[in-house]
Amino acid sequence: MCIRDRPYAQPGNRHRDAVSDLAAMFELGHRADGLLAQALTHASWVHENQSAVTAARQRDNHLLAHHGSHVVNHLAAHIRVRQALAHSLTPDEDEARILTTSDDDTARLGATLQLTEGLLTSRGESGQRRTAMSDATQAVVAAAWRIHGPRLLRRRPAILDDWLTGLEHQHDPVTILATMATTYGIDHEYTYDASGPDHLKSFTAKTRLQDSQGRVHQWTERLPGTPGKPEAKKATAEAVLDILATPVNGAIDDLPAPERDLLVFLLRAQLDGLGRPTERQRARMLARGDLGTDLLTTGDTEAFLAWAERVRLLLGPDGPAVPDALCELYRKVLDDTRIGPGSLLRRMAAAPGPDAASVVRRNATDAVRRALSNGPQAASVRDIVQDWWRDQAPATGVTVRDDMRQDVFRPLPVHLGALDETLTWCGEAAEAAGTRIDVELTVQDGTLHVWLGLDKVDVRAACDDFARLLSRTLPFTDCLVGDDHVLLRLHGDLESAPLHPLATTGMDAYVSVPLDRRRLTREVADGPIGAQDVQPYS
Repeated sequence: MCIRDRPYAQPGNRHRDAVSDLAAMFELGHRADGLLAQALTHASWVHENQSAVTAARQRDNHLLAHHGSHVVNHLAAHIRVRQALAHSLTPDEDEARILTTSDDDTARLGATLQLTEGLLTSRGESGQRRTAMSDATQAVVAAAWRIHGPRLLRRRPAILDDWLTGLEHQHDPVTILATMATTYGIDHEYTYDASGPDHLKSFTAKTRLQDSQGRVHQWTERLPGTPGKPEAKKATAEAVLDILATPVNGAIDDLPAPERDLLVFLLRAQLDGLGRPTERQRARMLARGDLGTDLLTTGDTEAFLAWAERVRLLLGPDGPAVPDALCELYRKVLDDTRIGPGSLLRRMAAAPGPDAASVVRRNATDAVRRALSNGPQAASVRDIVQDWWRDQAPATGVTVRDDMRQDVFRPLPVHLGALDETLTWCGEAAEAAGTRIDVELTVQDGTLHVWLGLDKVDVRAACDDFARLLSRTLPFTDCLVGDDHVLLRLHGDLESAPLHPLATTGMDAYVSVPLDRRRLTREVADGPIGAQDVQPYS
């Protein structure tokens, strides 16, 4: 232990307990008691307790926090790189972005670590300010690094690991607004107004927006206190983005007239300025939730229809017609999500190695691709079940309970493919385990429920990847896995009234097959390497 790193003789119970808890959490033993004491020493406490600090040959946490800021950024970068490489060896620009942590981030970690309890501060300093908490947090991490070194990259407390994993390496609102404006051909610039004396000067930022049709709108957001130029600019950009997101949360009726006018301007600007975005631009549009794309790609069609209705009410009957570019955008973002390079289907298809789990994932992608690209020729659900029963019954005991009665269920063509592949997948699992399979068919509120009971089968191991992939890739399809069963839910045509053009455009894209059907069919025919070697029940 360094000669300057001694714990205090009489620090108080809360400080001593905090040092002890942190030492245990980071597996430091007593080697770092002096360093941890320093990490929890605020400069204000040193000023009022010189004798105690001198006796312990200590100092405040300023230098340790400076070291810790570099350690924290190093840990965050290490986690970020591992996350990106686990996804792809060629991460895109957004995945490869690594930003430095902010005082807000580290202060939040300090609050989770409950450092306020043990932080030594003066009578006039509570230790709860963002800067004080951030410095203490970074100093604690530096103390752990000085003991463990790079070992902290591999082993660290769960609290620290969760915090590092949850860091958002995102652009700030100013950059997000600039990217959005570029996508839709919107010119924008900022001007500033200052008020107050020099030592208390306060700024407001005004953004001037001009869309591709030449329409102009301006917006200013005012902050309390004495914000500088960066804070004022960030507040204005953030306000514009928040107003643009309003139709998703349904609060448009409560919007004051200025916010409503800005929202109408932005929606018209997006519809009029939409061109042919690249794949990277489409990914950013999804991340921002532009034009309801995020609602469609996650399958939240009810939320999409609600969003489209609110937009229709905002723009009125004389609003812009739905451009062809929007039809193409919806189809392409859905293709990106379902079968694109970053899709779950493509990631599972690329599962490396000959181990059983990897082969199951590759086989699952084959099955889902078949369901998506070339469903069976049978005309109805009962035809699918009967054909499967004829093939399955000789090898495996099968019980089918058809409780559909006369309830109306209008399947999409892709639904028949999903049903066929699910029956086949579960039937092979039952056959491999030498057990029977029970099937129950019911229809409730236009949704077909197919319950498949699998006794003596590790259903989660055999079916979880397939079910998750099926649900993520196919429209109006949910596949859920229990301990002894698989439940397939196929949501039929829920349309009860004619939809207006914007809603129709989105829903037509949602139920469509992939744009590049030939490519998908070719991938199914080729199959992944090793897919023939192990069956999906392995």
